[in-house]
Amino acid sequence: MFNCMKKGLIYRGEYIINWDPATKTALSDIEVIYKDVQGAFYHLRYPLSDGTGSIEIATTRPETMLGDTAVAVHPDDERYQHLIGKTVVLPITGREIPIVGDDYVDMEFGSGAVKITPAHDPNDFELGNRHGLERILVMNEDGTMNANALKYKGMDRFECRKQLVKDLQEEGILFKIEDHMHSVGHSERSGAVVEPYLSTQWFVKMQPLADEAIHLQKGDDQVQFVPDRFEKTYLHWMENIRDWCISRQLWWGHRIPAWYHKEKRKKYTLDLKHQKILRTGNRITMCLIHGLVQHFGRFLQWAGQMQTVKTSSATTQPICL
Repeated sequence: MFNCMKKGLIYRGEYIINWDPATKTALSDIEVIYKDVQGAFYHLRYPLSDGTGSIEIATTRPETMLGDTAVAVHPDDERYQHLIGKTVVLPITGREIPIVGDDYVDMEFGSGAVKITPAHDPNDFELGNRHGLERILVMNEDGTMNANALKYKGMDRFECRKQLVKDLQEEGILFKIEDHMHSVGHSERSGAVVEPYLSTQWFVKMQPLADEAIHLQKGDDQVQFVPDRFEKTYLHWMENIRDWCISRQLWWGHRIPAWYHKEKRKKYTLDLKHQKILRTGNRITMCLIHGLVQHFGRFLQWAGQMQTVKTSSATTQPICL
């Protein structure tokens, strides 16, 4: 792991990850099992702040609207060009949020306008970064709604959905519910519906590794795929790769050797030899606390675990040595 950190391949950052509300841990993409689920498209009208009309959006997860920080339209969509830069009033919350233009929006899909929730959707997160949007988490780690959900605080996310739909119908905001079969991620560990969730985790920068793999595949040292059509699949994966979340909030596995000053919160790392000295030193008091850190004197250790892979000898090794 330290070799990877020295090369700048491992970093700690805030990003949308796959979150399991049942086990309260981050998951990698391969730990998410997708199942077809009968859901619905909920069609809503967000009123323009100036009172001149409304803009229609649709969502399969209406409970996340409480964390919306924008509505996005395509900048070339003539239906909405005059609205870019204006604001709408977010129902229930009363917050004013901007209408932004972004090429991400598909003009041909639905109404051509989409709600943007940077803290609960990976695509919205990227769009939010481009436009400097606020990130508002509306859920706790256990899948219940937090204080940002206002009167729905403490409710389970799916109970919140039911009550919110009822309230939006009564206010005339929700005007149509359309049956929709869609693929929903479930945790391989617990079976719970995975929540796209803004969280601070540890990641591996995959693009430098993918670039090297692409270079080799297009050169003389090619991997021979059988059948050969899977080479295109492989290159597509490498060309569209995202950084890999390697930290987990579990009490087993390899500890991430990252340490922070309790007051200054300044991050630094130690190798396993120094970590062992800190663990056994006479002047160090260890006190386990709930959450992300452990106290070691003046210092805090990241208490998450590092994702591991099984080797052919059935021993567990860190993913990066």
